[in-house]
Amino acid sequence: MAVHDVASGARLDTISTGDCDRPHGVATHAAGWLAVTSESTQNLLLFDLESFELRHAVDVGAEIPHICGIAPDGGTAYAANIGSSSLTPIDMASGRVLGQIPVMGCRPGSLRCRPAS
Repeated sequence: MAVHDVASGARLDTISTGDCDRPHGVATHAAGWLAVTSESTQNLLLFDLESFELRHAVDVGAEIPHICGIAPDGGTAYAANIGSSSLTPIDMASGRVLGQIPVMGCRPGSLRCRPAS
């Protein structure tokens, strides 16, 4: 994946996804995380945002992780799986899948994480 300066458009760096091709959904968090879905390998990739080092390549255990999000506290990432009609919560620190959340009646093609009210 290419990293660009938003203001100038200049290419700054490249992030390798290794064998996890077809990167699609991208989310960042102020705590220093970058999450990227790999649709073809069923993985959510978790990178250190400063170094671009891959911390975890997590098999989400569901089909076609399309979009991702990170909870406001930075502790949990979510993959929205359009092939399985589910969400997969993942612990950011350990890279451990926390379960599967079925989404009834739709294929989740978008995801927004916000604080509970």
